[in-house]
Amino acid sequence: MLKSPVITDLVGAAPAAPISQAAGTRKAALWPWAVSAIVIVIFVGVVVWHIFAPKPDVFTDNAYVRVHYATIAPRVAGQVVKVFAQNDDEVKAGQVLVELDERDFKSAVAAAEASLARDRALVANAAASLARQGSVIEQARTQVTMAEAQLGYAQIDAKRYDYLATTGSGTVKTQLAGPH
Repeated sequence: MLKSPVITDLVGAAPAAPISQAAGTRKAALWPWAVSAIVIVIFVGVVVWHIFAPKPDVFTDNAYVRVHYATIAPRVAGQVVKVFAQNDDEVKAGQVLVELDERDFKSAVAAAEASLARDRALVANAAASLARQGSVIEQARTQVTMAEAQLGYAQIDAKRYDYLATTGSGTVKTQLAGPH
């Protein structure tokens, strides 16, 4: 009663192919699944490599960047003529970073030298005036002494004229003028 097995479909129509043909058909039916699995494994591998492989350009939507920077301020103001350092260059303390236009500084030095010369002339004038003050003071003292002598002479002269006028002696002019 055992014959080679024959597969019939559910309706019971025609008998199906023998088992050896069914195994080949099953292999043919697995072929698309195997290809799909290989494609999925390759896709997952590419995605994982893309996520975890190092990249030169890093980006993100939610990140924090910590930067170490230093503020550079000039000691003097001026127009920049030449720049010796570029972005992201390492610099050391005291290294020249820029060259400034020297015309502004030369004019400021010339103005300061002119002001210094003026101030030195004022100091020399004050020193000369101070040296002259001794002789000016001496001249004023001499004028005071002369004025005191003229006052003394005028007082003596006035007493004499008063005496002459009271005694009736002297010129007619003095007698007519009368006592003072």
